[in-house]
Amino acid sequence: MPPASAAPPAIIAVRDLVLEVDVGGALAQFVRDVDLAELCITSAGTVRPGAIPSGAFTLPDVPDIGVRVSPAPGERCERCWRVLPEVGQAPDHADLCCRCAEIVGSSNAPVRAASPG
Repeated sequence: MPPASAAPPAIIAVRDLVLEVDVGGALAQFVRDVDLAELCITSAGTVRPGAIPSGAFTLPDVPDIGVRVSPAPGERCERCWRVLPEVGQAPDHADLCCRCAEIVGSSNAPVRAASPG
């Protein structure tokens, strides 16, 4: 299996979206059920209210929202290309995450690696 570094950079990142001005946590609550990893095409993502951490990416016209990006822990799933700690834990699917192993197992379709484009 190719190393995780062979995956597109966005897929191997964990994104932490921090909302500094979030009255009562309303915005964080609103996006609570949004799959930030799917939305941002990353391995994982979280949204939380709080102070913007030093070094977080911000935009001048939206200073109350900060984003931190860090490498994702784990191995790359050969189907979805997400880097996750659970890859290889599903029986009979040493190179897939649990979600992909379930999909492949229920579809009876052959496993093919996703192409990065």
